[in-house]
Amino acid sequence: MSMSKFTILLILVINIITSTKLVKPKDKAQSGEELLNMMKFLPNQDKNNTNITDTSDYDSYVFSFQWGKTFCISKGDTKNCEDKLKHAKENHFTLHGLWPGLKSGARIPDCSGHAKIEPDGSALFETMSHEWASFTDANEKFWDHEYNKHGYCYSIKTKSENNYKKFFQQTLDIFHSKPYADLYLGIEKQSKHNYNFDKLHEEFEKVIGKGFQLQCVNHAGIQLLSEIHIYMDLDFVVDPNPKFTGNFCSKTKDIFIFPFDYVPQKESVQEITKAES
Repeated sequence: MSMSKFTILLILVINIITSTKLVKPKDKAQSGEELLNMMKFLPNQDKNNTNITDTSDYDSYVFSFQWGKTFCISKGDTKNCEDKLKHAKENHFTLHGLWPGLKSGARIPDCSGHAKIEPDGSALFETMSHEWASFTDANEKFWDHEYNKHGYCYSIKTKSENNYKKFFQQTLDIFHSKPYADLYLGIEKQSKHNYNFDKLHEEFEKVIGKGFQLQCVNHAGIQLLSEIHIYMDLDFVVDPNPKFTGNFCSKTKDIFIFPFDYVPQKESVQEITKAES
């Protein structure tokens, strides 16, 4: 019986490690525990080799919305991003996307749609311009990306390949089903804009329920809340016990959430936090 690609990759990596200066000659006889530790850094074959050829053959969704201020700070293109941030409702979360996936935590291949999104002045696109806004490029480019990479799989599954509006409306309906956009308004305001992980998670859980993950980015020595991911089944019911993936926030560090109008453009986040400490 032939060896799997994963087994061959493991053997190659171990051979490279044991034949280079990364491992001293006297250490070449690696213990079983050390070899297992090496394997932790190799791809998870179950996660990355889904064996899915039909991109509509998925069984769950990740529903994501983002905090625009963090996006502006972390990207560094402050002025352009701040100008775009003004089109969003102040101090409200905005949509990032609705992504088909697998309950195992694995990703499915990109949907490879080729639609060109053309706003038609309808109420749908007017709402999207505020609640699903891009902070870098034209909104249409952002929507093109989200639909063609993720949403087209939904269209295939629902037999609505020629109707990208259905996907956008479905995503907005989920966003409006609970006060997700208002989550920041419901937390206790703190003068230093930093929040204890457990307390923040507990406050958000009152609205979302279980089955979500806080996503953070590290910037200037602190962690900023960037997104919230909610894991849902095919009926858009929150999964209380999902397999989390991505850059989740550290539970041992405070999470900073800056309001949209807070950070002066000429100051870094690090300088601000030093001044407040």
